[in-house]
Amino acid sequence: GAFNEFNAERAKAGEQTFANPRNGAAGTLKQLDPKVVAQRGLAFLAHSIGEMSDSIASRASEVFEKFEQWGVPVSRGMQVCDDVDAALGIIDDWLRRRGEVDYATDGMVVKVDELALRDELGATSKYPRWCIAYKYEAEQAETTLKEVEMQVGRLGTITPVAHFEAVQLSGTTVTSATLHNFDQVERLGVRVGDRILVEKAGEIIPQVVGVVHEKRPKNTKGIRPPRKCPSCGGETARDAGGVYLRCVNPECPAQLRERLKFFAGRNQMDIDHLGDKLVDQLVDEGLVEHFADLYKLRKDDLVALERMGEKSAENVLAAIADSKDRGLQRVLAGLGIRYVGNRVAEVLAQPFDHIDDIAAADREQLEEISEIGPTIAAGLRQFFDSPQGRDA
Repeated sequence: GAFNEFNAERAKAGEQTFANPRNGAAGTLKQLDPKVVAQRGLAFLAHSIGEMSDSIASRASEVFEKFEQWGVPVSRGMQVCDDVDAALGIIDDWLRRRGEVDYATDGMVVKVDELALRDELGATSKYPRWCIAYKYEAEQAETTLKEVEMQVGRLGTITPVAHFEAVQLSGTTVTSATLHNFDQVERLGVRVGDRILVEKAGEIIPQVVGVVHEKRPKNTKGIRPPRKCPSCGGETARDAGGVYLRCVNPECPAQLRERLKFFAGRNQMDIDHLGDKLVDQLVDEGLVEHFADLYKLRKDDLVALERMGEKSAENVLAAIADSKDRGLQRVLAGLGIRYVGNRVAEVLAQPFDHIDDIAAADREQLEEISEIGPTIAAGLRQFFDSPQGRDA
């Protein structure tokens, strides 16, 4: 539909196409010019109820009926069931019918209809207790593995990534997928040149799930864990009792790139205009070696970069300056400390006033905090005792 037409226009203009409608929608909504957004043909279906100052109905189904009366588009697949058997019947029926709609679906969500019961059931810190998702089996495709690239993540994790002949999965063209770790490579018995099975986990993230051994050609090549980091040539080590292989060099440029990209992300410091390509340039030019270096950048530094005009440089610097007000929780979440996500960062930000106070706390002090156990405390101390943590 509109997504394919839009991608075709971008390809014709020599611009990079979007990998899937989700990425296309997210990229469109970031546009500052509403005329650009209007041209891209985004469609919307109301699927949830947001914050309401006054109750307009006692059941979710009644709320959606009102939405429809007001002209807000809602899903035609929504139905109220009297029992679990009826819900399972609808799930089975939709599996056969989901190709009738002009958008991709990967399952169904079963929700409690009565709003008062939703309030009573409540939610955990991550998930509501009044609904559950049912995922259909992922679509698979067979293709040929051409090569395996070793990618280095922000925590030094070395991940084997498979590159293969293009296949169609869930309406998108896929040419690469994660192999997760080297234990998984061994478990699958996969070799370069093999015929492999690829699917999308949750119909979003492609992964290699199997090998068609009876179709294995001659002269396939084994996949071995690297003894040296593919980025910096530093030493590698396997996690104690774990499955991941890591580069243990804290100055590894690949780790720095990924840490900076994560730091600037929407759920961390939310630094607009600081995209992946710009981060790569800043690291390549030696302008940024630590997080703090972002806040030392000058307009002249940025204008000297390829494809960076004065206005763009001013926008980047303004976004970096705005991020200074994000607060301690966002800073902690953005540093990429192992085991410290948004929830742990929120917990740590409550008893401490400044990041220096956390850096100075010993393991015993950290473990006294609710929800902070020995593993998280050890991860914090390891980070703040490392050159990377001290320089951050």
